[in-house]
Amino acid sequence: MFTDIDAAIEGARYLKQQFKFDYAVVQKSGREMKIETNHRAEKHHSLAIMFSTKSDRHHTVLPEVR
Repeated sequence: MFTDIDAAIEGARYLKQQFKFDYAVVQKSGREMKIETNHRAEKHHSLAIMFSTKSDRHHTVLPEVR
């Protein structure tokens, strides 16, 4: 579980690099975030996707990526 979006994004990017699957940062309750596989996050519509490595660096608004 994460409370910092930057740390969660870094974790998702690390997992993608290690395992070659796409990962998503999803919002759980309140301020908590969790990393799920992108497939699971897209399948369960109740999960609010905040970031996905599937579209990382494409159409992004993250200033450090530009």
